[in-house]
Order: sequence, then structure tokens, then C-alpha cells
Amino acid sequence: AATALLTGSEAALRATGLATLAASASVAMTEGTSLTAATIAIDTQGFTATKAALSATSGTFDLKAATALLTGSGASISASGLAQFDIADRADFGLDTKVQASNMVLNLDTALFAADLAGGVLTLDGQWLIANSVTIQTGDEADLVTLTPQAITGNVVVRLGNGADRFVLTALNDRPDSVGFLIDGQGGADEFVVNRGATAVSYNMTFADSGAENDGSDFLTLNLRDGADDDVLVRSNFVALLNRDGQGDISAKFERINYTSSIDGRLTVNALAGNDTFYSDD
Repeated sequence: AATALLTGSEAALRATGLATLAASASVAMTEGTSLTAATIAIDTQGFTATKAALSATSGTFDLKAATALLTGSGASISASGLAQFDIADRADFGLDTKVQASNMVLNLDTALFAADLAGGVLTLDGQWLIANSVTIQTGDEADLVTLTPQAITGNVVVRLGNGADRFVLTALNDRPDSVGFLIDGQGGADEFVVNRGATAVSYNMTFADSGAENDGSDFLTLNLRDGADDDVLVRSNFVALLNRDGQGDISAKFERINYTSSIDGRLTVNALAGNDTFYSDD
């Protein structure tokens, strides 16, 4: 079929085994609809789930599409095993949406369908609640990854391929220090931006670039809170964004942003407005 459309409040598809949806043009699910099966496989050009729920109850969720939009409050994708997304051009996980799985793999690569010199776009505004690991791999074009998560759990590895990529992370949630968050620019000249959130949180993340030394400079920019008083510790190869407790003392919660010597363009910390304090003891 060219198009598969599931519509109507509380319209539901259920299967005890594998549920496969293949449409040359689009697969769309509207508000209140659901798809439940042991495993789910969807193959199409354009996938849209608006306030809809998809659940792979005892296996994997597998989506291959040129574009994928999970949108509308309550829209969700869940899998007892792996949730895999092979997306060519655009993947958008909207506000108040949720992906929940044991592991998640997202490949953003224009080569999956037709070549697109503009590169791929990944946007997260909702939740990725992953028990074990999240792996993101982009292709060789100039890709844009923008994460403004309500929550990301699990060990995260982002690899940006060989293009001149841009990675933007805003207001990362509280995460255990033992759970990693690695962003590897790989080839090309890459730009990394971290925008600090208003809430006091802890996390540990690392920026690196495993590409060749002569394939472009890589830049890391940290934007602090505009109008708030920030305390910043700068040491060799990491910056710690400190927090204060109710008594005004430095607390145990801090945002540690590591960077390797492969970030060879520039580290910039923009304090913005506020009574900010910088510490350095190296």
C-alpha cells in the first residue's frame, strides 16, 4: 500500500506475534489509536504518531523511515527489548512524548533513502527512558542533533559521523555519575553547545573527536544561566558547573563536562547575565 492510516479514538491493532506495517508513502496514527504486538516492524517514507501508543510487548520495535514524528502529549513507543530507528532525514520526538525500552539505537543517515546534502535532523523534547544504553549514529553529511530532554536515562553514546555537524544539548536532567554520556564528533569540523538548565542537577558527560587531526577544528561552547549566579570550576580537560544548597553553600550536585585534547578549536564559557564566579586551581 502507498499509505497506512489508523484513525479514530481508541482504534487499536493487536497481534500476538510480529506486526509489520509497510507503506511506500506514509504510515500515520492519530490521537487515541494504538498498536500492540510482540514485535513491531514499520517500513515507510513518512511515519507520524500523534498522541498514539505503540508497544512491542516481548521483543523489538523497528522503524525505518525517511522522516519520523512522535508528537502530541502522551504519544509513546515502548519495547521490552531494543527500540531501533533507522531514519534518513528527520526524527522528531516532541514534548511530553516517551520512548521506553531496554536499549535504543538511532541511525540518522541520509544514505538510508536518497542522498540529501543538507544532512539529517534529530530533535528531542520528550523522554527517552532507556534501561541500558542509547546509541546515536549520524551519517557523513552535515547533521544537526538538538536535545532538550525532559529526561534521558541509560548510558548514552552519540557519534556524529564524518560531516561538519552541530550538537546542541539544553537542560540535561539529573543522572547518576556512573552513567556515561559521550559525544564523539568523529570526522569533520564539529560544533558542540551545552545550554545549562535552571534546575540544580548532577551529570557526567564527555566531548571528544575521534576524527583525524587535520580534518577540521572542533569547538565546545557552554552557555550558563542568563540572569542567575553561576559558580564555575575550570580545570584541565573539564569544567564543573557548581550548585548551591538552601544555605548558600556549594552542594554535592554539579554538572561535570569533560573534553579531550581532540576538542582543538576553542572552549568558550559564556556566563551571560548574573553575578558569576569562576574558580581555577590548575
